[in-house]
Parts: sequence; C-alpha cells; structure tokens
Amino acid sequence: PALDQPLEIRVDRLNQVQNSDGLFEAKLLGTLNGRKVNVAGEYGPLESLLTAQNLMLDIAGQFDTLSVTASGLIDDLVRPRQPRGKIQITGPDINDVTGMLGLSDMGSGDLDLTISLQPNKADLDISIVGRIGEHQFDSGGSVSDLIALDRVSMRLSAHGPDLSEVARLFGLQKIPTGSYQLSGSISRDGSQLDFDEVNLAIGAAKMRLDGRLTQFPDLNGADLSLNISGERLGRFTRLFGLPGVMEGPFEVVGRLEVDSDGIEVLRLDATTKIVELTMVSTLGKESGLLGSRARVPGNGAHIIAVAVAFHVPISLFLPYVYSRPLEPG
Repeated sequence: PALDQPLEIRVDRLNQVQNSDGLFEAKLLGTLNGRKVNVAGEYGPLESLLTAQNLMLDIAGQFDTLSVTASGLIDDLVRPRQPRGKIQITGPDINDVTGMLGLSDMGSGDLDLTISLQPNKADLDISIVGRIGEHQFDSGGSVSDLIALDRVSMRLSAHGPDLSEVARLFGLQKIPTGSYQLSGSISRDGSQLDFDEVNLAIGAAKMRLDGRLTQFPDLNGADLSLNISGERLGRFTRLFGLPGVMEGPFEVVGRLEVDSDGIEVLRLDATTKIVELTMVSTLGKESGLLGSRARVPGNGAHIIAVAVAFHVPISLFLPYVYSRPLEPG
C-alpha cells in the first residue's frame, strides 16, 4: 500500500529463550510510529531456522489497538510455495490503523480480517474473509505455487461504500467515488487467463468482463467481451485522463476475437448523448498497437456539443459524420 509517511520502528526490549521442546519463546516490546508494540510467541525449531525450511510459528502481536495473530508452518522461508496456517487481524477502529501506518483514509468502522492457507494435494487453498472498516471481502481459491502463480483459480467478492478509498491504498487517485460491488472469477493456467462473469458496479455504472487471453499478457489470440454503462460519463473520462467534461449517460460494448482468417479484431461501439462512435481495428502480431489498423466512424446531432466537451472554440449547430482510418507506427 502507498504510505503517507515512513514506518519508524523502535525495539526497546527483545527476550528469547529455547524451551525443552526445541521451540524458541520470544517477546518484543517497542513502538511503531510512536504507538506501543507488544509481540510474543513461539517459533522454531533450531534446525528449521538453520535450513530455512518447515518453520513452525505461533505469534500474537498488539500494535496500539490493532491485534494480529499468526500460526502455522512456512515450508520455505526463501521461496514459500505451500505454507499453511491462519492470520487474524482485528481492531476496534480502522482510523487507529490508518493513522499508525500512515495510510490514506478508509472511512469508519472496525477491522476483522481472516486469511487462511491450506495445502490441498498439489495446490494451496487460499481464503480471505472479513471487513476493513465498511468494506466487506469474501474471496478464495487455489494456486499451484505461491511464488510462480502459473496455475491460479480465484473467486472474487467485495463491496463497500467508496471504491476510491480502497484505490488510494495502492496509489490510484483518479478512481471514481461511490459505492461498489465486485464479483466474478479469474483463473490462469500457464499462458491462458480466463475471466468468468467479472462484474464491477460503481454507483450506477456497471462493467462486465468475460472471455480469455490465450497468450497472456499478449492480446493476440484473445476472446474477450466488455460491457460498460452508466449515467455519468464525465467520471470515467477523467479517470482515463481524457480532455473535456463530457457528461450524461453512456454505454460501451467491446469485443476482441479472432476472425475466420486468423486475424485479431477489436470492435468498440460507444454511445453517449452527444456522439455515437464505432471502432473496428485489426491488431498487429507484435505486442502493443504497432502494426494495427483501425477504422473509426462517428456521428452526432450537433458538432458544437463535441467541441464544447473538448474545449474547442466553434459555433456551428450542425449534425456531423466522421470517418478516418488510423494506423499507429
């Protein structure tokens, strides 16, 4: 997460003894950004510390009002692939946590989050359930390797009062404000990435993504469909850094697929209150847009509406039709 201030950690006291069972018992007292810290628990045995493998731990920490407990086994400290255990994070006020860590505002409410890791044959099952303030999370799935992530299957479910609060944690400043709800599934098997009914609603705006990328992260060979609609276009034009203040209801329908000749074709149909636009583009074989070709026809009732939206001085109240080929590179 993006921090508003550096973390200042001070260790006042650290005690450690080895018990008869070979595990080490430790206690640490100190401060984190001026807030009291008290961490105690067991870990080991010594052989696991020396080999950096199969380390057992059972630790509880108090960071001001924030409580963190972690128990389980880490299979490899250098490259964990299938650790098992549970992490529980609780606190009475999310503002105590954001203030202590220098995080952006996350609204109000408490914190109660449980993260579980459990090996299941060749995979690792993951579960993330709980709430951060008024933001609710209930997601889970499995991975083949926690580091490589070559085979992943995840179910997504989250909702809350303001998506921009979550986005700011990761340094994203232009995400539209408003309540949100996320659902759907994402899976990966090697170079194939699948999206299954991934739905995101932000206020009255809705987005749905379905399909697959067969050569991830390359777009060639992809089969994707995207639908976006809403009542306030301006919130999304500013999100993508587009000029002007185009407002009002909008709908965008996109399709990326391989045609009968084996050529990757992108089609976008966009409708707003001042313009209707269709883009049909063939993608180049190289990554990115180099070698792509596009045809972009558009029309609307009054060209002045488009001019005003993009801050272009013009005074013609005339309908218009536009069509021009584009070829990047």
